[in-house]
Amino acid sequence: MDARLLKMAMALKASREKTAQAAEEQEEKRVAKAVEKAASPPRTRTRAPAVLVTPTGEREPNSTDVHGWFVTGIRAAFGDDVRVGSWAAKQRALAKRLLTEYGPDMTRRAVEHFCASWKAYLEKGRFKGLPTVELLWSMRDTIFGEIQLAGRKGIKTRQDRVQGDEFKPEAAAAAPDVGWE
Repeated sequence: MDARLLKMAMALKASREKTAQAAEEQEEKRVAKAVEKAASPPRTRTRAPAVLVTPTGEREPNSTDVHGWFVTGIRAAFGDDVRVGSWAAKQRALAKRLLTEYGPDMTRRAVEHFCASWKAYLEKGRFKGLPTVELLWSMRDTIFGEIQLAGRKGIKTRQDRVQGDEFKPEAAAAAPDVGWE
């Protein structure tokens, strides 16, 4: 029995020594890291300049400009007496994402198109109120698609088909007689 106890005591002592050695190594690593950090120059946060300037010398548009485009578009569509509120951080963040993803020119065209076509959405009964940046963000694929595809040949909108000769009686008379009767 004593031999077993002696063997267990030796194993326990070896385990404690191993644990103490690992703790010393960890402490040495921590101290070395702290010394290295103290010796290195302090990290400074780089901030973007308040006003970004393009190569042509013009200021790059920001979320405040997008808000201005919305105000201009809404007032052009509904009159100057419409009051448009200021934006919170959420709206400014969405405007910034639009500028980042689509660029200032496309974003401006999209805002103008969105505000100009807002009356059509109201007439359909889909929305109420004024156009917002949240709605533009949620409809961005549609709106940006419309402004990119506008004027291209071969792409017909429903209005083009209705205004075209497809549904006129003359076109029906000129069509071949083969088909369903």
